[in-house]
Amino acid sequence: MDWNWYPDVSLVEGTISDDGVIVLFPRFDEYWMYIMGKDMGHDFRRVDPLLEDGVYGQVWQVAVDNRDDLALILIYTWNEHEEHAAIEPDKGISPVSYGNSLIDKTSQYYRQFLAGQDVVIRE
Repeated sequence: MDWNWYPDVSLVEGTISDDGVIVLFPRFDEYWMYIMGKDMGHDFRRVDPLLEDGVYGQVWQVAVDNRDDLALILIYTWNEHEEHAAIEPDKGISPVSYGNSLIDKTSQYYRQFLAGQDVVIRE
């Protein structure tokens, strides 16, 4: 199946695609690519760049609230260092150092999703 999964910033608010896919990511930040001269063809986008707004927990809550309508959850983090959307351990290179906290949160949020429990957001 061709999934309609591309992580457009509008998906941060928990939009579920027409084929039942939700894309979750802790933050998204194109600012650093922009200041280093990358031409993206659009204005840079920033979603919770300093991990202060709890966006990651909020979108997991949308997943919990819509679990019966979901066919696929994508955690958009693979090798996304330049967009600061990764969850793997951070060693202080990112503008906001978070250690293992995003891996721990992902595990917690997923357990809450499976149980159908409200997401407890620890920021």
